[in-house]
Amino acid sequence: MTTETTGATKAFDAFERGAWAGRAAAYAGSFGRLCAHPVGALLDAAGVGAGTYLLDAGTGTGTAAVVAQGRGARVRAVDADAGMVAAARARGVDAMGAVLPELPFADGEFDAVVGNFVLNHVGRPRAALAELRRVLRPGGRIALTLWGARRGAGQDLLGRACAAGGAVPPAYLPRLDAGEDFVRTPQGVAQLLGGAGFVAAEATELDWDHRTTVEEWWGGAAAGLGSGRGGPVGVRTLGRMKPGTASARPVVLAPDPAWQVRGPALAAELRAALGPLAVRVEHIGSTAVPGMAAKPVYDLQVSVADLEAAAAAFEAPLAHRGFQATPYRQDHVPAGRDDDPVLWTKRCWARRGHPDGDVNLHVRRTGSPNERLALLFRDWFRAHPEAVPAYAAFKLVVAGTVPDIGTYTDVKDPVVDLIVVVAEEWAAATGWSPSA
Repeated sequence: MTTETTGATKAFDAFERGAWAGRAAAYAGSFGRLCAHPVGALLDAAGVGAGTYLLDAGTGTGTAAVVAQGRGARVRAVDADAGMVAAARARGVDAMGAVLPELPFADGEFDAVVGNFVLNHVGRPRAALAELRRVLRPGGRIALTLWGARRGAGQDLLGRACAAGGAVPPAYLPRLDAGEDFVRTPQGVAQLLGGAGFVAAEATELDWDHRTTVEEWWGGAAAGLGSGRGGPVGVRTLGRMKPGTASARPVVLAPDPAWQVRGPALAAELRAALGPLAVRVEHIGSTAVPGMAAKPVYDLQVSVADLEAAAAAFEAPLAHRGFQATPYRQDHVPAGRDDDPVLWTKRCWARRGHPDGDVNLHVRRTGSPNERLALLFRDWFRAHPEAVPAYAAFKLVVAGTVPDIGTYTDVKDPVVDLIVVVAEEWAAATGWSPSA
């Protein structure tokens, strides 16, 4: 067990938060039904009945809390995702936002604690258990479910389907710190509970039949659910394709002066459509640099004060303009930087095949390092046109060599990191800032 929050733990937690953000409705309509099966057994194990003061940790859309309330229990619920909290509240649950291992409750406050598939999604499971034990009264009961080492037939089917299609987990996805991991068997879970100070800890495997449809089963994964490690389907990112499959190869075109006209126009249109939550909308990326070769896709950046509130508010106006939310929630952190990955989170939408142009829309927090880097990269190249031909030639060569867009990005990122080092020196020497 690690005693401090490591970089791997921070990355894991940041990835998990991003993987579930904005997906409450998709979860309720897909894997939510799967995860609801063991709720009755979970509440029985915790001894939940009339008058029980219960904490539902990681409530999701509130299913376990609703059932517990039906038994006459008094329930408080927490979840790390604001969308999940809102969904639970809409069902009459007293839910609030909180992230394990830090809960806003007094020592010994609850008679019982339940957590339905929450331990799979925290970077410090032992610290999370210690916190749950803290808020549980002496003699109280805790009951947890988690996905074990053995996958069900439906989970395995979806995993095999993705593998057959060439979708494989990218190597860069954050993994649970080895010092925090535990054996995902009944014996291993019982030992984990015993190590956290719980007495008479027992664990068993549950089996049930889950009837679903192709649309429901695939719809959850297509919406980005299960992209966190330990998710219900065991499928991580579905977009990275193996060489030789149908994944599109990167297309990089010679520079087009029209890009510098159309890009700002698109930014202005979105600024008007998104309203006051959009602090600024900028044309970024290679199409924003005169003379630069680029993929024929406009990159736009929306700077916002509150990422979650903006993402929720932007969904309808963006959908009306042909945009679809993507599962990408984390920007690449430049090599050599020891930043908390949470600082590099974002929300992303994409539009393809639209008469007004293909667009990648990046929504980032005002003042965040990823917001700053996108503007610095653009402005440095605009101030150094002599550097544009070399980088453009590099992109054209890479695009003509690599088998897919994922590999193109992997090769390009370290070169961008080098450029940023020089750009930061220029920014310091000239007094450049994102608002300059």
